[in-house]
Amino acid sequence: MKRILAIAIIAIMGFTMVGTTYADTDKKDIESSEIMKFSLEEAIDYALEHNRDMKIQDINIEKADLGYDEARYGIGKTNDAIDKYGSGVVDAITEKLKDLGVTKRSAQLGVDIAKWNKDIKTNQIKYDVEKAYYDLQQIKNQYDIAKEGLELARTIYNQSKVMFDVGTISEQQLLASEVSLAQAESGLEEARKYYELQRMSFNNALGLDLTTDIELTSQLTYEPHDYIKVEEGVKEALEKNAGLKVVKENYELSKLSLEATKVKYTPNTFRYKEKELAIQEAAKSLDTVKIGVEMGVRSAYLSLETAEKQIKTYQKASDKAKKSYDISQLRYKVGEGTLNDVTKARIDYMNAKKELNNKIHAYNLALLDYRYSKGLGKNVIG
Repeated sequence: MKRILAIAIIAIMGFTMVGTTYADTDKKDIESSEIMKFSLEEAIDYALEHNRDMKIQDINIEKADLGYDEARYGIGKTNDAIDKYGSGVVDAITEKLKDLGVTKRSAQLGVDIAKWNKDIKTNQIKYDVEKAYYDLQQIKNQYDIAKEGLELARTIYNQSKVMFDVGTISEQQLLASEVSLAQAESGLEEARKYYELQRMSFNNALGLDLTTDIELTSQLTYEPHDYIKVEEGVKEALEKNAGLKVVKENYELSKLSLEATKVKYTPNTFRYKEKELAIQEAAKSLDTVKIGVEMGVRSAYLSLETAEKQIKTYQKASDKAKKSYDISQLRYKVGEGTLNDVTKARIDYMNAKKELNNKIHAYNLALLDYRYSKGLGKNVIG
């Protein structure tokens, strides 16, 4: 009995210390006047405005434009030389590449890649911020659930004190309720720690100082998506994906390059085989990227459908756990249930809410992945 009392006293002392820390931190939050508030759209706009990568992409576009101008100038000089001195002044392959438009198309591809990369970088920033926003909302919800769990544990403890005073429970049961309260307080502090870590990650995604206090004004909710025709999504992705556009053009250019090589080399030469090999490698790359794009769409869709079904299941589980807790809490209050029963019901209820929150988070991320899988892409080319 003495050992049990000693353990309970230590737990109560821990609760008192943790409780003080929690109260002080809450006071700091309330007194802070430097809180930056963001809706999802505002967070994305802020990140785009303060990200140096956007300026880098603008410079890359300017550089590619200059390269294109230089290529056109080179083509003009080649034409002038041929007109003045005849075709013999220029290598036959070089002239053929010019005639087939390979030189100009290669330069244009460089410009296109630079422009696509800017759009892709924009996609990447938007995606990263939106994911960071959802991640922070999820952790904030977990923190709020831990707060609710603490309040429920405190309610049970207060009931236990009244019941102890009137002699319906023992001192050992009262101490057990204090330990349960201390455990709920500890869980809240752990949830706060994870929230602070996730907040710093969010700040980094936006380009904010890590210590900046922020508040999210949009909510993490489940909203049913529009009806999806996955085959149309695949088709849209194959038409829009920038990486696929690049490998397609490289494949076409490699075939034209072989045509140019034929004016000087025969099929039994090393140079000819080199170009032939380049075509096969380009074709393989094209097939690989096509499959990758299609897989991206289909896998995102499957994740989305799975997450949506799980939300419905876990919503029912959460509702059921809430009813079980209410019943066990009432039974304990009137002396028909045990402290173990109500404590277990409380923990089960909080866990069910956490799992539902996790499934809603997974659903929103899957929907985010599906949206981006159909577009230009979010991985910079080259």
